Amino acid sequence: MCAKSITLILSQTLIMTFLLWASPAFGEPLAGVMELRGTVGYSNFLDESPMHHLVTGGSARFYVTNRIAIEPEFLFMYRSHRDIDFHFIPNVVFDFTKRDSRFQPYAIGGVGLQRHRELTGIGYYWSNTWIGSAGIGTKIFVSDRLYVAPEFRLGLEPIVRITGSVGYVF
Repeated sequence: MCAKSITLILSQTLIMTFLLWASPAFGEPLAGVMELRGTVGYSNFLDESPMHHLVTGGSARFYVTNRIAIEPEFLFMYRSHRDIDFHFIPNVVFDFTKRDSRFQPYAIGGVGLQRHRELTGIGYYWSNTWIGSAGIGTKIFVSDRLYVAPEFRLGLEPIVRITGSVGYVF
């Protein structure tokens, strides 16, 4: 058996165990639960020196079990008119607490695509790069459906990301 087959079997086993463990954690069904959020924050890319960027964007979170959600995210990262990045990251989210709590910590991670644009001496240079990040955050509800969510992530492109979101549960 090759290493690729073993990795595939182990990852599928881990995912299935995770889904089966998380699914019966709460009695209430979550069919149709969706959240929309807007995000703003800071990111830092490392090159020869730190490259600080403003982060703005949005995402939608769709629950597949009581604790696990899929969250596609689109971000715009701005350093200057000469250096901008567009990110699309499908994330997987795991909630640590019951969903009826006012304070809901979670783990989040994903792998996606970065579209980079940089102005050089001969015009714009465009490139695509695979990116990935993982981190933690928490939803703090200010009403039954409205929340704020600080989040911290480490990854590749950018190396550090600190954001805050405002979200709404449908």
